[in-house]
Amino acid sequence: MATDGELLDVIVIGGGQSALTVAYFLKRAKLSFLLLDAEEAAGGAWRHGWDSLTLFSPSAWSSIAGWPMPLVTEGNPDRDHVVSYLEQYEARYGFPIV
Repeated sequence: MATDGELLDVIVIGGGQSALTVAYFLKRAKLSFLLLDAEEAAGGAWRHGWDSLTLFSPSAWSSIAGWPMPLVTEGNPDRDHVVSYLEQYEARYGFPIV
């Protein structure tokens, strides 16, 4: 994370699935960056969806770059599974998010 007065290469607005993917590649490219997220926790729009919300694709097709989404035993990932994955992904890479 940048210190006071340090210029950043990139500022990403949001902290959802797409922003986490961008952060992964920015980190790999060794660029300085910051994610600005209005949410207090990972999960983006998934936290505000219906409890019955599920992906229409299996876990293997729904992963973010760098870490596969854990498989579900039956059907496709539900809302809680996706939110948990995004929380773990964010923690795994320790992205600078404010």
